[in-house]
Parts: sequence; C-alpha cells; structure tokens
Amino acid sequence: MSREDIAVVALRLFVLAMIFGIIRTAPNALQMLSEPDGRLVIPVFVSFVVVSLMACIFLWKFALFVARKLLPVMREPASTLPMDPATALSLGLTLIGLWFLTGGLIDIAYWLTILISVQRADQAQFHLAPDDIAAIVGTVVQIAISLGLILHSTGIRRMIYRLRYGEQTPTSE
Repeated sequence: MSREDIAVVALRLFVLAMIFGIIRTAPNALQMLSEPDGRLVIPVFVSFVVVSLMACIFLWKFALFVARKLLPVMREPASTLPMDPATALSLGLTLIGLWFLTGGLIDIAYWLTILISVQRADQAQFHLAPDDIAAIVGTVVQIAISLGLILHSTGIRRMIYRLRYGEQTPTSE
C-alpha cells in the first residue's frame, strides 16, 4: 500500500466516525422536540446535520484527492508498504475499535463520577432520568462494540469477506 492509500483509509475511517457521531446526536434531537422551546433550535440542528453529511460525502468520494493535498510532496518516489487489503481491513477495524473505546472510557468516567458523587452525598431522593439510563446503556454497548472490534477484527474481516464475496474468499487472505 502506498502512503496515499493509507491516508485514504484513514480519511474514510474518519468519515465513519463522523457518521456515528451524527447518529449519536439523534436521541438529543428527539428530546429537543419534546421541550417547549426545542422547535426553535431545530433549524440549527438540521443545518449542522446537513453540513456534516455533505462533508462526509465529499471526504468519502474525493478521499484520494484530499489525501494527496494533505500529504507533503516527496522528492523521491516513496516505496509501497507491504500490506495486503486483508491486513489493512483488520488494522482499520482495530483502529475504529480504539476510537470508540476512547470515547466510551470518557463516558464511563463521567457516569462513574456522577454516580459516586450522588452516593457520597447520600441523596435518597435522587433517581436517574430515563435519558440518563439510556446514556449509560449506550456507553456500555459502545464499550462492548469497541472491544469486539479490537479483539475480533480478524473474525469480523472474515465475516465481511464472506458477505461481500460469498463462500469464496479473496486470495490475499
């Protein structure tokens, strides 16, 4: 793989992370609709989603163009790295898992801080709102998915190849 190919893979992984970030904002948007002044914020939220999706589409379609613009110009021709597509896919899945794990660990730290401070304050009247419970469950699911991507990237790669190519797998595996 050339350095441009690696940059393209990194850009497309970034696009996937952006799309998952946009999807994560959907529950907050639905909650805004239920509030009295929430309808005033809807145009801002919709414009944010549209601009973000347009950026995702641009980065996905023109990933090689953007990668070439981001990489410095080299005076000598670069040698290609000995990485086949199967290895690159496994590496990409592992990196996505690490990206999700970092976000999940931050969320876990947040929720543990909230729960410990409430427990120390000994507030018998405190109870978690349904939104908070859903956010905690979402964090646990995010951690589980990220660990699955990190620990089982080879199995997921095989599953992707099986779905993409049928029973016959490419020769590079």
